[in-house]
Amino acid sequence: MGLGLVKNVDRVEEARETLLSLVKKLKDSCLLLESYDDGRVRMHELVRDVAIWIASRDQHALSRAYGDELTEWPDRDFLKKCSAISLNYCKIPKLPEVPWVCPELRFFKLVNHDNDDSLEITGDYFEGMNELKVVDVTGLRIPSLPPSLQSLTILQTLCLDQCVLGDIALVGQLTNLKILSLIHSQVKELPKQIGQLTCLQLLDLTGCSELVLISPGVISSLTRLEDLRMGINSFKQWEGEGFIDGRRNASIIELKHLSQLTALEIHIPDANILPANLFSDKLERQRQR
Repeated sequence: MGLGLVKNVDRVEEARETLLSLVKKLKDSCLLLESYDDGRVRMHELVRDVAIWIASRDQHALSRAYGDELTEWPDRDFLKKCSAISLNYCKIPKLPEVPWVCPELRFFKLVNHDNDDSLEITGDYFEGMNELKVVDVTGLRIPSLPPSLQSLTILQTLCLDQCVLGDIALVGQLTNLKILSLIHSQVKELPKQIGQLTCLQLLDLTGCSELVLISPGVISSLTRLEDLRMGINSFKQWEGEGFIDGRRNASIIELKHLSQLTALEIHIPDANILPANLFSDKLERQRQR
């Protein structure tokens, strides 16, 4: 959804069904293989290499995979034309200190190799990447988000998975964001600024075991939310209906404001706080424990 590759698909459930259909076609054509893990697929190395070669030639994409070592960065002329950068568990000495100028870049993915604590994103890193629609960063320690992130005014998808996160209030300025994923990240608070993401359709907080505070009103402000994922090892400090004065955390009743919600996975330790008729008829998939 973030890149708009599938035309005329605006809803999360539609995008999911379309993706599953495309994956099936690729499997039937032997371009993708079954994986040992549910929900994943594999690609033969030869197919992968050809795909990378075509992307590098036609789309000016930079892609490195597990085990590759990136000893030097491409020249600035290549970066000016580059539309996608994917650094997936490859060995990187460090990211450039001088911001790249990538006016065509729409997709940026970085997976930290061996969870190297020395790898960091500088404050001005995204300054020359104003066309970015997807930022996917995994396994980094980010005490504070880089200020240049707020310059990404058309960003659709932000994934900060398996990261150690400090203050994430700056995310609230990305008002065109549709997907926010913090899967298995160490984050303690979802601040009130997240409530400004009124275009958000999918919020994934799966495995955020340290998340103990969601500012009151944040969840209820996300009125376009279609898919909310928390699971059993995430936020569980829900407060009950009717407790308003002095409330410091999210109330379970806030879910009632999410009229577009079609998929929900949450953990509620105390079933007594569940009000009647909490969920709308649109809810197609739910898991609550």
